[in-house]
Amino acid sequence: MPSASTSIQECILRGLVRAVKDSTGIEEEVVEKYIIEGKIRIAPTPDPRMGDYGVALHIVFKNYPRDKWEEIGSLIARKLLEYSAEECRLRNTVYVNGYINVEVDYSTIFKSFMESLLSGRLLSELRSIGFGKNIVVEHTSANPVHPLHIGSGRNSVIGDTYARLLKYLGFNVVRLFYVNDLGRQVAVLAYGVSKLRSQGIVPRPGLKIDHWYGIVYALTNIFIEEDRVAHELGMLSLELNKLLEELENTLQGLAGEADSPALKKLHSKIHILASKTRLKHDTVKILGELIKELRHQSESWEKLPDILNEYSRRVGELATRYRELYKEYVEYVKAKSTLCRDYHEICRGLQQGFRGYEDAEREISEIMKRAEGGDPEVRRLLRDISGNVLRGFIETLEKINIGFDGFDYESSDEVLELSKGIVDEVVKTAYTRIVDGAVEVDLNKAGEENKYVRSLFHPDQPGRFIIRRRDGTTLYVTRDIAYTLIKFKRYNAERVYNVIAVEQARAQKQLKAILYLLGYKREADNLVHFSYEMVHLKNMRMSGRRGIYYTMDELLMDMEDSIVARGIEGSSSFKQEAEGKYIDLMETARMLAVNNVRALLLSVEPGKVLSFDPSKIGSFEHGITVTYGLVRAQSILRKLWGLEPLVEINAVRSRSIEIYTSLNTESMEFNTEEKQILEMLVGYPRVLREAYEYMRPDKLLEYAVELSLFFNRMYEKHRVIGEPDAVKKAVRVLLTVAVFLVLADLAEIMGFHKLKKL
Repeated sequence: MPSASTSIQECILRGLVRAVKDSTGIEEEVVEKYIIEGKIRIAPTPDPRMGDYGVALHIVFKNYPRDKWEEIGSLIARKLLEYSAEECRLRNTVYVNGYINVEVDYSTIFKSFMESLLSGRLLSELRSIGFGKNIVVEHTSANPVHPLHIGSGRNSVIGDTYARLLKYLGFNVVRLFYVNDLGRQVAVLAYGVSKLRSQGIVPRPGLKIDHWYGIVYALTNIFIEEDRVAHELGMLSLELNKLLEELENTLQGLAGEADSPALKKLHSKIHILASKTRLKHDTVKILGELIKELRHQSESWEKLPDILNEYSRRVGELATRYRELYKEYVEYVKAKSTLCRDYHEICRGLQQGFRGYEDAEREISEIMKRAEGGDPEVRRLLRDISGNVLRGFIETLEKINIGFDGFDYESSDEVLELSKGIVDEVVKTAYTRIVDGAVEVDLNKAGEENKYVRSLFHPDQPGRFIIRRRDGTTLYVTRDIAYTLIKFKRYNAERVYNVIAVEQARAQKQLKAILYLLGYKREADNLVHFSYEMVHLKNMRMSGRRGIYYTMDELLMDMEDSIVARGIEGSSSFKQEAEGKYIDLMETARMLAVNNVRALLLSVEPGKVLSFDPSKIGSFEHGITVTYGLVRAQSILRKLWGLEPLVEINAVRSRSIEIYTSLNTESMEFNTEEKQILEMLVGYPRVLREAYEYMRPDKLLEYAVELSLFFNRMYEKHRVIGEPDAVKKAVRVLLTVAVFLVLADLAEIMGFHKLKKL
């Protein structure tokens, strides 16, 4: 995890930009570019006697003779102190051999921060950011057809952490889960469940409910897709038969005209291959032989007849299509074999009720149509299935400290009625047309007339999309428009965040475009797509349709197992107290596993792919690191004051205020480790603001890990309770309190268990 630059460093560089411009005439944009490119660098000095930071300015002096450096450098140093002494708390600046050495007034920084923290002013300032504004955060909203996997889990953790951050910053936050119980995926599952229920097959006892439905969903898909692909392969086999017959007849004519032995030989070979297709045969093998023979002929002849070149092209295209489909077919067969081996009753039940993919597709379409039409029987079926899977979701999410303020169903009358009204309104605009009975929205045309729509999709074309199918049913995006309006109106929301995968970016833009075109400009402007990238697992390509995924339940278990193993072996980062019992170890491991899993899913910027190797799960310790820092701070305060810090947090503040008010701040000195911690603490508000403004909850984890590491380093190098110097002891105790308070708040924001001991 990269080290974050401190607010003090950034403050110094801001002042430097102005100082360099006023001293040399170099434009601020040029100086800023030098900083971004690393040509002007700031870094801690190797010796405290040289100040706290050194700023390399060699790039600034490149156009000046060496004998002018001292004069220019000293001028820059004086102006930097003049401009930034108060804001950056600088004590002195000195130019030395191409560098400006900066001395920071840590005593002033310490006093300012501790007064703000202990008085509660810091928290009040942070909470004024939200000022009670109503915010809706919709996250997770996974299709209720299989258990939550690591990908949907990333959505959950990112969304929950961001909602917690908004609440901490003073927003009034509502967390919603939108249950997609009307789409094709749920209809496929309903089709499969109906076949099983008709034969009395119910969920297997002892199997987590969402996992059972996930198996039904996967096998139902497999039966449908395997049959569809097999049908398409059969059609390609027939196409091969016709192609061989054409080729045979063509070669017979060519051989008769040219009296060529080579053509006669090729004709004979093709005749045999064509004859084999009328027997039991292996199409893959025949295609291989055909391609091999045509390739051999093209290599043997100086010039093939044009007609044979054309046949070679057609055979190549046919072979490519067949190979791709065959590969897909084999994947379905393998997945089916694996699932049927362990869940034979589901497999047998589906097999008995299955009458081909075409019949299945008709039934699935009918389920979707009847559901949207308000058929009570189908609605009950979908609600029952979705409710059962959702029960499994909630069980999993509760394990990782995630909850919701409401669950809204796509199949609700409120959503469906409003969806119909939206279609009617869209039809009245100049941007729709009827295509084969379906209503299509032409956003290309809308983009030509509306800058807002055009800018949403720039540099891409807005495109066209269907808002209502020809059978009268609406699409997900249509219902999402309705649900967006409901969220804004029901909660009087000033902003709505949709935590949705980046692959849905276009659909989210379409949603905003329609809102704008219908006159809901405020809603369009304040609807935010909080996008995140997928999770890439080493050696696994997840597919819910094939039942291949790494579930959140498995991730939690594997993480707990790795922590228990390390705890028993006496890992340096996880120690069981001598009087502890095995059961305590297990409970501690469970909570640490939650912290580590949440940290894992937060560890990468949302807009970047999270790559993870489950076989190396034990190497990830960010959650443990933060927890260990919090536990260590508590341990120091517990030994010092004989209280339980997390329980008696007001007492911790009161005693800290007593120490601070009696502290002789004029005689304070700070060592390197204390300075590092203090700079991290001062940067806390900035980190929270950036995490909020740029939708980067990963910055919270990055900061918490670094603060914990700095704190542990200070503790290992310097005594706290046993420090004989009263002033030094007071400073370290207050820094410990500050670290404790900040890490406790961050643990709450990131949804970590706040352990008291390890």
